[in-house]
Amino acid sequence: MGDHAYLTEHLYKTYPPLSEAGGYTLAKSDRAKRLNKVPIPASGYSIEYLRRFVDIKRAPLYIIPLQRALSLCLPVEEKSAVMERCLRCEKDIPICDLESHLRIW
Repeated sequence: MGDHAYLTEHLYKTYPPLSEAGGYTLAKSDRAKRLNKVPIPASGYSIEYLRRFVDIKRAPLYIIPLQRALSLCLPVEEKSAVMERCLRCEKDIPICDLESHLRIW
């Protein structure tokens, strides 16, 4: 039974770029596959509101950014390279470069 802040926090955690959209609204499709916006109550969306008044048992909800369009692709996080110690020179070498490093020796 989360309030608007609870729901928003979880949406932002799942899709971080949504936090830069300037708010969001929700929509639900009908049997004719048209999207109908879910009215936003003054207190914002809550889990209780969505369950009681929107009847979201099976139909997915669609999140629509209000002020800024967003990319559907999540940003790729740069990860640091996995390092492995060279047994010959005893330096840490990125594992993806280790084979070519060993050829030099």
